[in-house]
Amino acid sequence: MPCTAKKTTQLIVERGNDYVITVKGNQPRLFHQLQAVCKENQPTERYTDVENNRNRVTCRIVSVFDGICKIDSEWSTVKSFVQVERIGIRQGKPSGRIHSRRENNLSIS
Repeated sequence: MPCTAKKTTQLIVERGNDYVITVKGNQPRLFHQLQAVCKENQPTERYTDVENNRNRVTCRIVSVFDGICKIDSEWSTVKSFVQVERIGIRQGKPSGRIHSRRENNLSIS
């Protein structure tokens, strides 16, 4: 089955527009290549935000990676990508147990 995301991004760029598309498990090769870039390189920019709301603490770390060259040439329109790490901690009711979760999202641009 052809990859419509590659065709779509190519059409967007050919028409002089920009895009931001989330990379998920349906693009496993690209997803793993982007994860490798995150581990091997320092981001161009990084922003951290911590939010304390009710019984929940959420930390978001946004990292921007530019000039990536370690992904398939089929994705030639990709000039940068963003990694958003979300770490959440909350105290459960009524037990008072601490619950945590971690999410990692990647978006290409």
